[in-house]
Amino acid sequence: MSPVVWTRQAIFSVDGQTFDQYEEYRLARVTADDVREMNVSMEEARYGHHWWSTAELAATAESVRPKKMASLLPDVPATVDLGRAPVYLGNFNEDTDPEQRTRTVNTVG
Repeated sequence: MSPVVWTRQAIFSVDGQTFDQYEEYRLARVTADDVREMNVSMEEARYGHHWWSTAELAATAESVRPKKMASLLPDVPATVDLGRAPVYLGNFNEDTDPEQRTRTVNTVG
């Protein structure tokens, strides 16, 4: 697993409760064989999980976090390999962002 590559602050609601959380994102590179051997429990992925390729992220109609993740991925090797600080993506209110009114898919990785 990589060092932290992106961070953001997000406000969102789940089951009537509002959360204000600081998020950190890391890159996990896995092979298809690695994925087949993994067992993700329901406690870890309450709303489901999916392993995505960059091409799948770019083409999906599902909501993923951070937004436009596929376009952010090409810059990750420079952040990791050069020891740069994580990229701060900003503050987001998921409850008022019109782009986020679709079903959210949690990415596990």
